[in-house]
Amino acid sequence: MLGNGKLAVRGAFDILYDSSVSNDDNVLQLTDVPPATLIQTLNYTTLAGMQTAPNYNRVANMFAGQKDWVLPSTFDWHFGVQRDMGLGIVWDVTYLGNTTRHQPTSIDLNAIAPGTTWSGSTFTTYKPSVLDSTNGQPLPTNFLRP
Repeated sequence: MLGNGKLAVRGAFDILYDSSVSNDDNVLQLTDVPPATLIQTLNYTTLAGMQTAPNYNRVANMFAGQKDWVLPSTFDWHFGVQRDMGLGIVWDVTYLGNTTRHQPTSIDLNAIAPGTTWSGSTFTTYKPSVLDSTNGQPLPTNFLRP
């Protein structure tokens, strides 16, 4: 930079787009959402008791996409200075960084609150309101959602 070959200044910036979050698997999982799928579940039973066990019909998990979806991206940058001080000594000072934008997140909008099924401070017993009256076992979480 000074014309004597002893100083170098380097820098770069790039944007990397992540297309891995928008693949065929994400689209194919939408084929299994309601009303296309109804799941029958037998809880807390054995093979011998399957014919008389209570059968719970429930819908599959819900998936949805954003209306204003933007492709996720990562910004990377660096800026550095190298200086030859003589006697085989080179100082190298570099700042580098990165950040991301529009990263996908997953939020369970229909989660049950922590502690919904357990009672007591030791979490060793179930609350009576969540027990199935036919077998004394706790109901599946899909029956406890708000």
